[in-house]
Amino acid sequence: MSTPHDGVIASLDLAAAWHRLAPGEQEVLALAVFEDLTSAQAALVLGTTATAHRLRLTRARRALRAHLDDADAADPVEARHEHPLTDETLEATR
Repeated sequence: MSTPHDGVIASLDLAAAWHRLAPGEQEVLALAVFEDLTSAQAALVLGTTATAHRLRLTRARRALRAHLDDADAADPVEARHEHPLTDETLEATR
């Protein structure tokens, strides 16, 4: 069952999870999600290869998902609500 506050709670969980990421994880996710760069473009920004960028992006996605899952485990009531950053959203950053 969803409440009017679910979106706010999910946003707060996402913000908290984001702040728990390492700066490099935030950077690689931001380039993919917020800047909408391809792996090749992000690799140029980072001074690495597209393959290395994709590996870093995969690890950053896993770290973010783990932090979101930790938030769910800490609050079992909220674990029943889906975060706006779903697995499908994470996949879209590939």
